[in-house]
Amino acid sequence: MMLMYTGIVFSFVFGVLLHYVFEWSGRSLFVAFIAPTNESLFEHLKLLLSPYLIWTLVEYAHYGQFMHAFVPAKVISLYIGMFLMITFYLFYTWLADAHAVWVKVLIFGMSVVAAFVSGEFLMTFQFMDRLGLEIFFDAVLVLTVIVFAACSIYPPNKGFFKPTKR
Repeated sequence: MMLMYTGIVFSFVFGVLLHYVFEWSGRSLFVAFIAPTNESLFEHLKLLLSPYLIWTLVEYAHYGQFMHAFVPAKVISLYIGMFLMITFYLFYTWLADAHAVWVKVLIFGMSVVAAFVSGEFLMTFQFMDRLGLEIFFDAVLVLTVIVFAACSIYPPNKGFFKPTKR
């Protein structure tokens, strides 16, 4: 449980800092794979994706390698966190037509907490402990990373990928 709380703090702090890292790096292509390169909603999902995956590797080294339910739970919980980020942000901007930084940080924080808590919860389900699910979610995770990398290099300039106003 302590590892989860540490992961929440790590992911929140690292995610907030990631917002600025691309500019600080001189717009490095390497950094573009882990940090947002513009103000699009898609790019801001990296604020959760990158630290969450890094922390997941730490958890995997400690206990995840001994659990078949670990990878499926982590992938599903990552998607839950990203879904909530998108949903809360779109609802907030639709409702208030505003872009207050503190609200965006709050939305990010709630999404981080939701991802970690749902991951812990999902690992308790017996059906998640099947090898077939683990292989499927391994593939989903790899495809997710590939899609994010590809869209970092060749971002579409439409809808979800189009930069928003600050």
